[in-house]
Amino acid sequence: MLKKIAVFRLGSQEMLTADSLVLTPLVLENDQPLIGVANPIGFISLVLTDKSPAQIARAYQMVAEMTEDVLPVLVWELDSPETSYNFVADQFEQFNQMVTIFNQDCQAFLETQTKVTHHNMTLDDLLDIANERGGIDKLTEDEAILLAKLSAQ
Repeated sequence: MLKKIAVFRLGSQEMLTADSLVLTPLVLENDQPLIGVANPIGFISLVLTDKSPAQIARAYQMVAEMTEDVLPVLVWELDSPETSYNFVADQFEQFNQMVTIFNQDCQAFLETQTKVTHHNMTLDDLLDIANERGGIDKLTEDEAILLAKLSAQ
């Protein structure tokens, strides 16, 4: 399942070699742009990936051993219930705009993926998706309709 991941790298307001080495392969997997913005104490990047925050942090650690880009990195899943901020995102206009654009792009991408794969889905596929997302009520409208059709057969 794809996750919306934020990477906050401290210390440099530019994308570094380590950022490119870790994040570019992730966005290429899904043909998504790499979205990032500088802030006063670092650089924030957003990616849509199936990798966990821990896997991405480990990738940064491995790249740091090969490069001189050893600045600290914070990685979190944007839609996770554990995600929290110690600031109101609306007060940081660039960050808020970036997250809004990223969410719109992700939604468009996921809708495209859903439309492409729906005609091939089986009842088991839909039940697996519902299980991964935490319940049947988490299916998209199209997925719920297909589930109803397949269940009636």
